[in-house]
Amino acid sequence: MARQQVKQYVFTPGGAGVGTVKMPGNYSQGVLIAILNATKQQFLYNFGDSTLLGVITWSSTPDANFPQSIDGVTTVTLTTSTATMSAGDELAIYIEAQYHS
Repeated sequence: MARQQVKQYVFTPGGAGVGTVKMPGNYSQGVLIAILNATKQQFLYNFGDSTLLGVITWSSTPDANFPQSIDGVTTVTLTTSTATMSAGDELAIYIEAQYHS
């Protein structure tokens, strides 16, 4: 397995259990490693920290933000509050991806 950064996303800040990160593709909880707000230097999701998790859902329905995504859209609803953050903050999102030789 190789670590890969997801560079295409839509961040919608909100209170605990309300803020979301949407990404094109189908990512399960076992694949998502971390989401970091790089602008604020704060972890939003970390698979190794039970206080920094979220609810991960997937939809096969096309999303206006990612019209070319043939694998649908994954939404992470964050358990931590992002109410003081901005939708324009830069995020660093890391997943475990299969290595193809």
